[in-house]
Amino acid sequence: MENTSSSSVFQQDLEVKSIIPSLKKYFLSKAIQLSLNDKHYFNLGNNTKVQVDLCDEKNNIFGEIYTCGDKLLSGQQRKISSDILKLLTVEKNLNKTAEKYLVLTYFEPSNLGDEIHEDKDYEIISKLLGTKSWKIRTIQSFDFKVLIYFLTENQKIGLDQVKKAQGDKFRNKS
Repeated sequence: MENTSSSSVFQQDLEVKSIIPSLKKYFLSKAIQLSLNDKHYFNLGNNTKVQVDLCDEKNNIFGEIYTCGDKLLSGQQRKISSDILKLLTVEKNLNKTAEKYLVLTYFEPSNLGDEIHEDKDYEIISKLLGTKSWKIRTIQSFDFKVLIYFLTENQKIGLDQVKKAQGDKFRNKS
């Protein structure tokens, strides 16, 4: 993961090489086989399709993955908002209750990193989104499950470099 020149390349690399293998291990420990390598599409009718990052249709499990470090940029906040609505729409179209997952990366110096942990009390996602955010209330009200992939220090440094490059790119456009 040395190439931090493109955020999407770095983030996809982090997702494929680190987060997905950890998610597979996490879900296998619960005897669940998820489709994680290929994007999964749901047909909502009227030629409308949506894509999710993780899916097990048999067990009505689906969710989204975010590589965000220890802070969310405004664009990442908007992406989470739209994905919350997307996952609720998929659940509604399935006509049955589903397990909805939000998987986020986070850096905590006291944690060794490279592992998935459940954020059962919404403590970490509340730090990222704000405790008084409508998103937190929605996540709690609709029983989203939040998983945190703890970043290693090197992964955190790479994400920070990407964010800095993104910020510089936008500042230099004006």
